[in-house]
Amino acid sequence: MEDRVKKFISIVFVVFFSIIGVGAKVEVDFAIPADFEKLVRYMEDNNLESFFDEYLNFIISLDDEDRGYNMVPEFFPVAYMGCDGVCWGYMNFTPEIEADDYPMVMFSPTDSDCYSLEGLTTNQALIRIFSLSYEAILYYGDSFFEARKNEKKIIKLYKELFNTKITEKLAYEIAEEIIPFSKIAIPSGYTKLDTSDGLFIIVPDRYVDKKESLTGFDIENYDILLQKVNVYMSEELYGNAFYLIREYNIRTWFDDKCKANNNKLNDLLKVVYQKLNREVLIKNIEYF
Repeated sequence: MEDRVKKFISIVFVVFFSIIGVGAKVEVDFAIPADFEKLVRYMEDNNLESFFDEYLNFIISLDDEDRGYNMVPEFFPVAYMGCDGVCWGYMNFTPEIEADDYPMVMFSPTDSDCYSLEGLTTNQALIRIFSLSYEAILYYGDSFFEARKNEKKIIKLYKELFNTKITEKLAYEIAEEIIPFSKIAIPSGYTKLDTSDGLFIIVPDRYVDKKESLTGFDIENYDILLQKVNVYMSEELYGNAFYLIREYNIRTWFDDKCKANNNKLNDLLKVVYQKLNREVLIKNIEYF
């Protein structure tokens, strides 16, 4: 974008016609990091859309309709593998804080740990994501000549996008590295509350009563939980309320009998987001 918006506000990002349709415009709720925009332009300039789709299994889409599988509202998918609901996207735990880049996460709904951290920045994540594809090209190509041709494309991509000379050894080392979520920095004046889906929520200190024991709470007792959430809301302990709402959803979203309960809690979550200046996340609750 010629004039990148640094604030996490609603903008319109024009995605190249060859990726998601002629003249398509997709409304997204954050400033697309410059390095991701650079990737999209690189694909367009080098006519690599089909290569990314067929060989890298990386299909760019910023359409909200592609959300699903109970993705948390803080997750903004930007690319899909094309099978099993696997996708990559940005995780923004604190959208009220300005940022130029965000941690990039892989979401795999069929895995026990649905979320895995690919990188703390766009480039770190893309280098890691494509390293797996590089290995696949070498070992599972249609033919020796086809593999060599595609290998040249990805070597060129690493050099021109990431200023990195990729090799089979380096690709393996990158792919095998595990980046824990604990690497994500917690802003000063904020508290992190770990959730049972392997993620966490981050809220300003003033909205959390750290003396309150949340881990021993009977999350699945809806009536007691709702009462406690309302108490927290009345005391402006939005972080505590947020935690209980998130935990109930994690444990019950797949149960149709709990759908009405989750809908009511989601209405309260919208209020929490408003109080935290995170209105940008409210729209994603529709798909939560």
